[in-house]
Amino acid sequence: MIFAFTMAFMLAIELISPSIKPPEVYLTPVSVYVDRYYVKKKEYGLPSTRSRVPVSLAPLSPVLLGVCYSVLGLHNVEINQRFYESASDGEREELVFHELGHCDMDRAHVEGSIYYKGFWITKTIMHCCGMINGFEYERFHDYYMDELFDDKHALKE
Repeated sequence: MIFAFTMAFMLAIELISPSIKPPEVYLTPVSVYVDRYYVKKKEYGLPSTRSRVPVSLAPLSPVLLGVCYSVLGLHNVEINQRFYESASDGEREELVFHELGHCDMDRAHVEGSIYYKGFWITKTIMHCCGMINGFEYERFHDYYMDELFDDKHALKE
């Protein structure tokens, strides 16, 4: 019922004023990670192809850490509030970057491992079903940034 009301309200706003755009600044607890993502994206020289995607905390199901969705062409990310509150800095960054990979860069899930610098590691930050081991994410952080923002560069040892 709430979903139907929300959809009807958003449709009414779109019909009344299609020029309304989401604000460019989102002051939420996850802002530091969203800002970090867009700074990193700019460092890699990637263009901003759409408006900044809003990211917010939400009471999601315990099995869902985050979700990217689109309503009327506007992309949104929701992060599981309970997970976020107990997560480390690296886990928060990984999750926000992963979801923005979907919503901002249209990246899909990719499974698998890769042998990199003497270790078998998760192939991509865009993997499905859970988080990369915290030690692995921190140790190979540069690899995961290259893989997310410049996948041709990342796969070279």
